[in-house]
Amino acid sequence: MRFLIAAVFLFALHPSLHAEVFSANALVELAYSNNLNLKQTSLMVDAMKADIGAKNMWSDLMLMYSVQYISPADPGKLQHMISVEQMFPLWGKNGALEDAAGMDYLASKLQLEMEKRKIRKLVLSLVLDYSAVIEQAKIETDKLLMLDKLKSILKTEYATGKGMIAGIVDVEIRIAAVQFTLIELSNRMAIIGNTLIDILDLPYMNLVIAPPVLDFNKIGLDPQKHLSIAQTAASNSPEVQIAETQIKKYSDMIALSIAEFYPDLGVGASYMYTPAMQEHMFSVNLSFNLPVFSYGKKQGMTDFYVSKKAEAETMKAAMKDAVMKETERMLLKIKSLTAQVLLLKGQILKLSENNISSMLSAYQVQKAGFSELLSSILMFYQMRTEYIMTERMLFEEVLELEVMTGNRYYEF
Repeated sequence: MRFLIAAVFLFALHPSLHAEVFSANALVELAYSNNLNLKQTSLMVDAMKADIGAKNMWSDLMLMYSVQYISPADPGKLQHMISVEQMFPLWGKNGALEDAAGMDYLASKLQLEMEKRKIRKLVLSLVLDYSAVIEQAKIETDKLLMLDKLKSILKTEYATGKGMIAGIVDVEIRIAAVQFTLIELSNRMAIIGNTLIDILDLPYMNLVIAPPVLDFNKIGLDPQKHLSIAQTAASNSPEVQIAETQIKKYSDMIALSIAEFYPDLGVGASYMYTPAMQEHMFSVNLSFNLPVFSYGKKQGMTDFYVSKKAEAETMKAAMKDAVMKETERMLLKIKSLTAQVLLLKGQILKLSENNISSMLSAYQVQKAGFSELLSSILMFYQMRTEYIMTERMLFEEVLELEVMTGNRYYEF
């Protein structure tokens, strides 16, 4: 039964038994194409781009046609009039409106970039979970084989009167626990697959991932360049850049609200024709549009945008500082996790594995007890699991740092 559970789990992992196998990068690209949140943000970007043209006041050319009776007593006497009128916003009003709309467009593009970074991190985090589950399943399967080997030794000793039934029962309990863990790992894999299907907006399918080969030695980070990396994160952070666009937008709105104190120029022309009298008339007119009684409102808008700009500047400074501090924290954690991975892989795992061989030999010549042998076995597999989990945490921090800086430090 114990081997059947392990075999069923490994059977479920075998890519050739499924129709769809995806690499980590393929899943990221699929998420970029299919994710509904990204699609909505992309549509918002298109709308903001179109809004720039809508703000162009030079296109507000008015064309009018009218017909009227010259004499109500004589319905045949009609007068036709065609007129055109164009308002020319002065003092940079048109440019300020377009620039402000351009800042909204840029902010929407930065929002899309931020969403893409987060989606990439989310997908790759799930891929790392998937990979960790596979590695943990291999560890548990190896542990199952080792415990079964130990059980055979204990049974032989018990049959010859050299051992006790308590040791066999202890090992059987631990074998059952491993079987339970394998079932849990299988369930976790199914949950990861379903979560990815939701993110990718795919129909239900047997989603199988080709686990990436992880090598912490290939992480492209120089621990000596913490300040440079933190500064890059502050410069490339979409949140900081969005705050910068808000500052520029409010500067444009301040300029626009000040320009509203000055008049706009209106230029018009009209042509009138009276068929009954064969009369043609042309006229050209100039006008200035100045809302005299809205000074208080316009001054209020100027003060509002000045305060909003100051608020955005404060927010940008706070965000920049927060991003730099968070980046420095990540770099310190990456440094610590890298040291732990090196220690686990370079020393602890080798020592633990050698300890099993030594304890098994000592046990067979009665120089070590059963509890000591079992502890050495469990310690080795615990250290293997610890290594997998620590490596998983290391790459998770690297992914988070990639979100902050916009740079790639590892190719999955």
